[in-house]
Amino acid sequence: MTVSNKDYCFVIDAHGKRLAPTTIGKGWYLIRKGRARLIEYSPVSIMAIQLNRVIDNPVCDITLGVDDGSKHVGVALVQKCSTKNKCVFKGTIEHRGDVSKLMGQRASYRGLRRNEKKYRPKRFNNRSSSRRKGRVAPSVFQKRQAVIRFISKIIKWVDISQIVLEDVAFDVRALTDGYKPYPWQYQRSNRLDENIRKAVLMRDGYKCMMCGESNCMLEAHHINPQRLFRCDALSNLITLCSVCHRGISGKEEDYIVPFQNLIGGKTLRLDYAQHVMQGKYWLRAQLSKIAALSLTDGGTTANHRIDWGFEKSHHNDAIAITGLKPDKISSKVWHVNPKRKKRKMKDPSEVCGFRHGDYASYVDTKGIKWIGYITAMYQDKLQVNIQCKTKHLKRVNAKKCLAIYRYSNISIT
Repeated sequence: MTVSNKDYCFVIDAHGKRLAPTTIGKGWYLIRKGRARLIEYSPVSIMAIQLNRVIDNPVCDITLGVDDGSKHVGVALVQKCSTKNKCVFKGTIEHRGDVSKLMGQRASYRGLRRNEKKYRPKRFNNRSSSRRKGRVAPSVFQKRQAVIRFISKIIKWVDISQIVLEDVAFDVRALTDGYKPYPWQYQRSNRLDENIRKAVLMRDGYKCMMCGESNCMLEAHHINPQRLFRCDALSNLITLCSVCHRGISGKEEDYIVPFQNLIGGKTLRLDYAQHVMQGKYWLRAQLSKIAALSLTDGGTTANHRIDWGFEKSHHNDAIAITGLKPDKISSKVWHVNPKRKKRKMKDPSEVCGFRHGDYASYVDTKGIKWIGYITAMYQDKLQVNIQCKTKHLKRVNAKKCLAIYRYSNISIT
């Protein structure tokens, strides 16, 4: 597969009709000749131009491929041409991972406030949204919304004729058991008993697997700690006495491999698989409102990627999902970072022209250049906080920062 250095910009005509994308060089040429005007551009965002004339009956057949995932989502736009297909956009949406933590923090604030309001009688079952049918957890739902927000932004300049989504299906029972169970086995518990703790003790012969003591208080220990989002499967639990259990507290990672060797266990993380499965029907319904939706499977995607000579990545999988083999692919990969639309600050004022969420650069005293998003502003001393990829700069001089891009709804970097 040939790698091209050509990047594409999106084009609309004078009446706002979406046309076929062209190269960035051709876009700047049209602007210099006065045939078009620039409507969207920044060093970290996509480029879009508007022609000064109207195009009658524009023909543009573009397919959007979506590789849905828990942490990252690959997206790609491939234009079907009469001779050679063109990949005009490829990128990766990086989902936010702080929503669950922020919701837990909000719950603690609400609980404290409820305790202070002693004059108010207690109310129960007043969270109707938590009991509605088909509800998806907010930490998962915001990931689905991020995909729709990105497509809603890109569709202003691109006429997407078809969307191809990879159908995600994980068999959790097969992951925990290590094999594909028979249909009748799904009706039976794989825990040896309804009580998971009792099942672990039964498997280990009611003795501590560390010291061998049996005439003591026995407990079920998570080999991979629960703080690392590990599951309650039998392969992740081992029997320990209360003394040994207390002895390894805070040092669980040092005993993962020895304990797994004792019981033949394995490391499983099911939350990623569960997050992808949750809300996928809502995502399908929303995508079908945008364009014609079709589904594919992971096996077909892998076959296309291998046959076409692509490396394994989210954006390359998205290209393979479209089923259209491009003649050349651009070396540029866009990174889409969803941001909070509701700002933390009640006062949306500016500091030296900067706003909350703006993309800016800063050069420190050692000459190192940092680039990131403004997360806090201090009007009294003209200072800002900048969240970079590897470091969080706090209270830097706003006068020494350089604005790169102003965040609106979803930033594309």
